[in-house]
Amino acid sequence: MHTRSPHRNICSPAAGRAAVAAAVLALAAVAPTFTTPHAARVVHAQIGANDLLLPDLRSAGPTTATLPTKNIAPVRRGFGPARRLGPSGIADFGFTDIHVANLTDSAFSVQLNLSLRDRNPRSFTRQLAAGGGATLHMAGEETISEGYWHATVRSTGAVGAIVRTGWVISGTSTSAYEGVRPATKLLVPLFVRGVDGVFSDYEIMNLDTDLEENPVTYQTFSPDTGELLSEWEDRLKPGAVTNLDAIEDGTSVSRLEANRPGDAWIGSLRIEAAGAVALQVYQNEAFEGGVSATGARPFSAAATTQYVPLVRRNYLGNSVIAVQNRDSKKANVTIAYRGAPDSPKHANGTVEQTFSIGPYGMHFVDLGTGRMGDVPAPAIDRGGGANTGFYGSAVITSDQPVVASVMETTGQPDRTRTNAAYNAFLASELGQKFIVPSIRSRSAARVTQFVVQNPGAGAAGVDVKITSAGGRSSTLATTVPPGEMRIVKLTEDTDGALAVITSDQAVAVLVYETPFGTPGAFKDAEAADTVAYAAPRYAGGSVPPTARSVSPTPTASATTATPTGPTPTGSIPTRTASATASGPRFRAFMPIVLRGSRFPGR
Repeated sequence: MHTRSPHRNICSPAAGRAAVAAAVLALAAVAPTFTTPHAARVVHAQIGANDLLLPDLRSAGPTTATLPTKNIAPVRRGFGPARRLGPSGIADFGFTDIHVANLTDSAFSVQLNLSLRDRNPRSFTRQLAAGGGATLHMAGEETISEGYWHATVRSTGAVGAIVRTGWVISGTSTSAYEGVRPATKLLVPLFVRGVDGVFSDYEIMNLDTDLEENPVTYQTFSPDTGELLSEWEDRLKPGAVTNLDAIEDGTSVSRLEANRPGDAWIGSLRIEAAGAVALQVYQNEAFEGGVSATGARPFSAAATTQYVPLVRRNYLGNSVIAVQNRDSKKANVTIAYRGAPDSPKHANGTVEQTFSIGPYGMHFVDLGTGRMGDVPAPAIDRGGGANTGFYGSAVITSDQPVVASVMETTGQPDRTRTNAAYNAFLASELGQKFIVPSIRSRSAARVTQFVVQNPGAGAAGVDVKITSAGGRSSTLATTVPPGEMRIVKLTEDTDGALAVITSDQAVAVLVYETPFGTPGAFKDAEAADTVAYAAPRYAGGSVPPTARSVSPTPTASATTATPTGPTPTGSIPTRTASATASGPRFRAFMPIVLRGSRFPGR
């Protein structure tokens, strides 16, 4: 991604270090506090309680859906001028699908208001049955021209939105992110400039309609000292969307002093605006094609406990965990890793690590190459060969509010080839029912898995009901012991179907799309991207009664106590679930998914 409007550099690394260090030390001697860049004010954004923001959408025009791959001219791998396709003139070859889910028991309509960067507005309506879903395929809409779009999802009821984008230049790159809610104070735990070939970029969408210009301030801090390293500003017109790409020269991020070999940098962003904004971040592998997307976290998402459903160390990939301190006091952090029952190493066992984070700082735990990390990796056994290490879940606890995010990667020693990213879950984001509007299930391609983490003290009985557009349904059932995770894998091809996940305990559900379902399918040298996002959580009515009796699954004892999660409200009857499917076999048509790297001259 490349910048569409100038960013004002307020504090350069050199000047900032000299001017701010003394002030920070002086403040630290008294009582460290953070002065917000913008005075508190009433926010009058034209946004409803149920609305979601989609800061970045892609459309290369309707021809993309039928464009033969053999007609695509060779392009330079990574970033650089694109070779155009001749008469079709498609510059980016990418498009987005917008999946929406009704998170209530009542039917309503959803309005998707799209705009081509402040012009060419388009509006689409989708009818949603109770607990149902629908999809807008941007490549199939003739009124959506080629370009970089953004959108607002408006509805009268609680709605979930998943934005899935793909490009063709890299062959297999995909990303997905949840619809973003606006805020005036935001945190981005992971922002990267060139470490292992990864470059981050953000897309920010202004929701404020009162201010002639909405000033947005970005800050980066030292991990340990609280020193302000850099500060820059965007001034956004009403409705404006802009971005910053870490691969570009001449930006505040490019001027940050390297903290990793090869002029690379990794850190976190702290963002404050006078009016409400929505911000989304890509982690883009510049040379192989892997890309992932997450929404920035509001200040209110910082908490002393964060739940991480899936982490890996040399098992179908590796994880990087970013933890960011929201406040001015040092944060003492513990991460407890719990092995899955079939993890090659530490099965059903717990490994802990501890570290501290300075005021407004951050630290990174790299379970892979180690090049992104700045604290020692935990004592997790990597094993002696490919896919012989560890996978499981984690719980992050701290004595100060923190936010956390995870990037799942695969790659050879010198670069990242694929990645997926997601934000850690809060206790308030756990639930007992989730609705996923469209799953992936194609032979020899990406297949959706549901990663369920149970932080509670009792075993969770979990059902996953898959319903195709033709009405055919089947149910998968599992039990997740307290403090553990389980992966629910699809057993048949139901691409494009709707999934409803129910549990009799409060759980976190991560949706994970991967071509690497088993160690036998894993090819580390292949660029075949993965996708991760939080399942939209049910919001209306009571959790439906169930009829399956659940008893705890015996497990080996862990080395630490099981973390205790929130107690679900209301009584949940026992239930039964059948895994038998009935009705005609169904295969939904989905357009070809395409993606191209992002080039200068946007």
